[in-house]
Amino acid sequence: MKALILTCNTGQGHNSVAKAINQTIISHGDDALTVDALSFISERTSSFISNWFVKLYRYMPKVFDLGYNLAESYPELFEEGSLIRKFLVSGSDKLYERIAEEGYDCIICPHAFTGLMATHLRATHPELKATTSFVATDYTLVPVTQEIKVDAYFIPDPSLVPSYEKVGIDAGKVYPITGIPVRREFYSKTDKEEAKRLLGIPNGYKHLIMMFGSMGCGPMPKFTSEISKTLPQDTIFTVICGTNDSLKKKLDAAYKNSPQIRIEGFVKDISLIMDSADLYVTKPGGLSTSEARIKKLPMVLFNAVSGCEQTNLEFMIEKGAAIEAKNEAQVAELCRTLLCDPDRLKSMSQVFDDHGIAADEIYEILKNLS
Repeated sequence: MKALILTCNTGQGHNSVAKAINQTIISHGDDALTVDALSFISERTSSFISNWFVKLYRYMPKVFDLGYNLAESYPELFEEGSLIRKFLVSGSDKLYERIAEEGYDCIICPHAFTGLMATHLRATHPELKATTSFVATDYTLVPVTQEIKVDAYFIPDPSLVPSYEKVGIDAGKVYPITGIPVRREFYSKTDKEEAKRLLGIPNGYKHLIMMFGSMGCGPMPKFTSEISKTLPQDTIFTVICGTNDSLKKKLDAAYKNSPQIRIEGFVKDISLIMDSADLYVTKPGGLSTSEARIKKLPMVLFNAVSGCEQTNLEFMIEKGAAIEAKNEAQVAELCRTLLCDPDRLKSMSQVFDDHGIAADEIYEILKNLS
């Protein structure tokens, strides 16, 4: 197999899924390359879309949610021949040249926009022999998916199959896998007490962590303030700001004299941190919840952005792996209550009895389809 993985720099979730699949293909001795598909339109276009996505997602979530709802309510915006569709696939010819020149026989799309590009390639270049596939990165059928025509659709749960059939996608091409692909290090588990020791958490203490995506979006200052007021004495609270440097500076200044509260920026050992945690406060992004799912880490979810994340939230709550908080006071109370209820935390952690590795499942299926 020689795979080309097409991602978009619109949030790190899609890039992380691409990386997980890339790791797996290479680990099996095959070739894989991940590229930013928007760069085939132009580097300037990719940079412009990426920068605005970050701004909307981090600072204007209501505008982001409005855009999602528009796409959901008006699917014709992305239909064949629409201006948006023409723009998104305008780099397809350059992409095809790359595929033909380097001999890729497998095209993997962990983003709806790149799925549209693969669809356009198949329609305009019938000589294309490569297998094409779409990887869902949320626990729902996102808008635009019905416009994607590929050889295989990988979805994170069997319960989503009917929604794909409803929009006319052949169920024979839909493959439920074990969640959303996450990087291989998340499948390595360090004993909780050992992980706490490695992170310098005092013996016998609980560990509460909070992270709202790699961009540090949402009302994290308000949540930190409220949680700090009711934090049990035997608990360390780690707040991870990701790439949001201004947020880290603000929280560093506010909690520099608070021994129970640790403020972190972008961290490389998130797998170890999650292994050490007893409870996780986060937004219901597809990747965030999937990493917690693999780690069997109970969640308190707050929908800071909405859009498809509302469906992710509903999925995790229905499964019993998470509880929803509606505001900062409620998130603080839920954290306090759950941290004092080890039986409830244990029950939430045992909801998913996953044994498969999603990226490995994708690899095996694609090998059989090639």
